[in-house]
Amino acid sequence: MQEEHSPEKLAQMDYEVALNAVAGHVQQEGYEIAGGEKNMDAPYSLVLRNTKGLTAVKITANRAPAQPTYSKTQAEELRNFAAQNGIDTCAMAPVGLMPADRDQNGNQGFYVKFEGLVVI
Repeated sequence: MQEEHSPEKLAQMDYEVALNAVAGHVQQEGYEIAGGEKNMDAPYSLVLRNTKGLTAVKITANRAPAQPTYSKTQAEELRNFAAQNGIDTCAMAPVGLMPADRDQNGNQGFYVKFEGLVVI
């Protein structure tokens, strides 16, 4: 029997799936992860480092049929975090999740839609 989760718990779980997907993607693009935050309510998700310096990233996750998006408030909170920490570049990472089959342990699988960082 599958465990029922509250909407807040599901949102946090979706965020963690998106966080892992984005982390893997940006590492393949040559970024180093300098810091991270697993709490979806934090003003940032990742701090990335490459040859151009640091980038603060906020990941957002939406389940289909909703499209990957982010709010002006989330962008402003990220900008404030970056300013307080001396980080010049900010980027949003909107992620779309579409449920897929469950694995043998009953864990929900997802198709992930991520089209890259959106510099703000």
